[in-house]
Amino acid sequence: MAHVARSAVIPVPYELVSMELVDAGGELVTPEGGRFSIAVGGTLLSREVVTRVEPPFETVAEPLRYTGVHFEIRDRRHPNAFPKLEADLQAVPRPDGGTDISVDGWYEPPTRSLGDALDAIGLSRLARPAIRRHFTWILSRLEDAARRRLQRMGESI
Repeated sequence: MAHVARSAVIPVPYELVSMELVDAGGELVTPEGGRFSIAVGGTLLSREVVTRVEPPFETVAEPLRYTGVHFEIRDRRHPNAFPKLEADLQAVPRPDGGTDISVDGWYEPPTRSLGDALDAIGLSRLARPAIRRHFTWILSRLEDAARRRLQRMGESI
């Protein structure tokens, strides 16, 4: 297993991002079209995946306050033959009015010991850019959804 951690700032108020995570958490972490892609030597390999998302949760215990979603992404047809990602997505308010977004989890190579060997010789170098792209995609969807909510409320950033 390899640890995966990514973080970024969304320049949208935490309250709006939190509402989006609670209202549409599962839809926000589901890969586009139910597919996950990895580029291998200029060729794009795409797998149909299943995304399991636990219900979003909110924690308000000053000074710690955040909204989170736990999710898992794995291959639909061959769950043990391809890598799996299990992670927590968290939104935390920032003093400047924006929102810190982070994903913290584990990437599990396929087929146990054989997968560990494949990972050691380079599979993780292929998986990590795919995970980064997916995190960027989640950030974009969250920010767009929060901005649309803000516009519906009659305000602008």
